[in-house]
Amino acid sequence: MILVWNEIGGGTALGASVLDDALLVEFLSKEDLIKTRKPEWFLRTYAYLSIVFDVSKTNWGGSFDWKKETLDLFSKLEATKFILTTQNKLVPLKDSENPDRLICYPRPMDLSEVNELLTEGELVFLNRYFQLSTIIKRTDPDPEEEKRREKSHIFFKGIGVKAEFRQSHIIRDVILPKYSSRKYKEYDDAKLYNLINYIRTYWPTLESEVRNKRLGAEIFDDIKKTVLLKAYVLKNGEPVPDYLPPVKLYFPKRYGPSEIMEDLFEDVEGIHFLAPYYLNREKRDQKKARRGRQRAEMGWKKFAETLGVWSSPRVEKNDEYVSITGESGYEWVTKEYSPQGIHRIRGDSASADIQSLFKHCAQIEDSETSKHKMTLLFRSLSDNWKDYKDFCQTTYRYFYYTDNDVTYQNSSFLNFLRKTTWLPTADGGFSIPEDAFLDTQKNRLLLGDTVTYSCLTGTQTFLKDIELNLTAS
Repeated sequence: MILVWNEIGGGTALGASVLDDALLVEFLSKEDLIKTRKPEWFLRTYAYLSIVFDVSKTNWGGSFDWKKETLDLFSKLEATKFILTTQNKLVPLKDSENPDRLICYPRPMDLSEVNELLTEGELVFLNRYFQLSTIIKRTDPDPEEEKRREKSHIFFKGIGVKAEFRQSHIIRDVILPKYSSRKYKEYDDAKLYNLINYIRTYWPTLESEVRNKRLGAEIFDDIKKTVLLKAYVLKNGEPVPDYLPPVKLYFPKRYGPSEIMEDLFEDVEGIHFLAPYYLNREKRDQKKARRGRQRAEMGWKKFAETLGVWSSPRVEKNDEYVSITGESGYEWVTKEYSPQGIHRIRGDSASADIQSLFKHCAQIEDSETSKHKMTLLFRSLSDNWKDYKDFCQTTYRYFYYTDNDVTYQNSSFLNFLRKTTWLPTADGGFSIPEDAFLDTQKNRLLLGDTVTYSCLTGTQTFLKDIELNLTAS
C-alpha cells in the first residue's frame, strides 16, 4: 500500500482519497512497511493522529471523552509500534514487556547516570526531528513543519509522552511502578539500592519542584507508601532479611547511639529493623566520591526518617470509618442514642508493637528486665509525645435523624496506655497511670505513704494525657 500525503483545508488527509482511520492504524501496525519511512512522514502521521484522537476531549476524571469506536481504535494504536525513537527504532506507546518504560521528548543532558540505573528499553526518547524548534534552536524552521510539531506535541503529551525529561518522571513513572507491580522481586540488593538511592539523591530536587508548583506534593506520599527498604527481623537470634515499607521499620542501634528501639523490643517477636546495609553503602560511596564540587544530598539516616522509619514505638492510624456497633474494646466511647444502632469511629489509632511488648513482658519472670523495658518505653513516648498527638484524637459518629459527630481526645492507643498496668513505681512494682501520683516533695508531704508514686517523670503534656496524677487535689 502506498500512502500519499495531501494538505486539505488546513487539515491533513492520507492518500488520493479519504482513508479510513482504522485502515491507518492497521497500516501503522505493519512495521516492515513503515520502518524505512523518513521522520517527515512520521511527523505528518502524528499530526493527523492528533485530529483522529483529540486529547483535549476529556472527562472530569481525566479519561478521554471519545466514542467507543475511537477508544477501541486507540487501544489498538497503543500496542502498535508507531513511535520513532532517537535511535530510529519503532516502539509502541505501551509495552507489556516494559510496563515501567518512560517515553520523553529529547533534551540535551547527561544521561550516563540514568543509563546505569535503568535497563534497556525503560527510557525511550522521541526522534529529535519531532522536538519543537524553540527548544532545540533550529535555524529557519519550516512554518508548516513547525505547526505539525506543535500538533504532535499536544497529542503526545495527552497520551503520556513527557514533554521534558525530569528526575521526578523517573521516580514516579519508572521506579515506583517496580514496587507496586512487585517487579522489584526480580532484582538483587545492589539494583534495589540504586533505585532507592536515586530517590534519595533527588529528594531535594522534588522539594524544589513542589515549591515551584511544577509537581504536586502528593509525590512524597506516593513514595512513602510505595517503596520498600531492606530490613531484618530476628528469629532464634539470627537476622532474617526482608523488604518492607519504611513505616513498618525501626532504626537499630547501628544508626546512632540515641536509637533505643532495639533494646526496647529485644526478644519481642515480629519486630523489623532497617538493615545497616544503607549505612555501609553510604560509607563506601563516600570513600569513592570524586574530588570537586559534590551534589548536596540527604544522608541515609535522615532520608529513612523522612520516609517514615521509627525511632520510637510505632502507632498506626485508621482514617476510615469503622463500625463499633456491638464491638467490645471501645468502652472509652460513650455511645449516644441511635434508633438504628449505627455507631462508627474514624481516625482511631493503635500500636500492635506496644501491645506485643506488654504481652512479652508479662511472660518475663525477671521483673528488673520488665522494669527496664517499661522505663525505656516511658522515656521514648515522653520525649517524642508531640509526634503522637495526632494518634490521640478520634471522631465518633452516630446516626440520629442525621449523622452526628463527636470529637474525642482519646483513642485505642491512648486508652491502652491509660488503662494498662505498666507504669514503673517507686516501690518496685507497676501501676495504672491514673492510680499513681507524680513523685514530688509536695505530694509526699501531703499524701505520705498512702498512695503509689511513679518513679519516673516526663513532659507535662505526656503525663497529663496518660492521666498520671500530678498533684494531690
